[in-house]
Amino acid sequence: MGRKVGAILGLLCAATIAGHASAACTLFRVAELPVTMTDLSPIVHANINGDDVRFIAATAISGE
Repeated sequence: MGRKVGAILGLLCAATIAGHASAACTLFRVAELPVTMTDLSPIVHANINGDDVRFIAATAISGE
């Protein structure tokens, strides 16, 4: 279920970006972050200095 939610969110983001892109812009993948949902929190797993860690994926919108 978590991967499906991550895939859906990725597609929505890509569609939003593609809708505003001009002919000079290109969209390419820099990294892929698998997201799993724990309750209502999107969790991203990582490995830092050999330790498995989990982060809550969050975004902030600037007022600019």
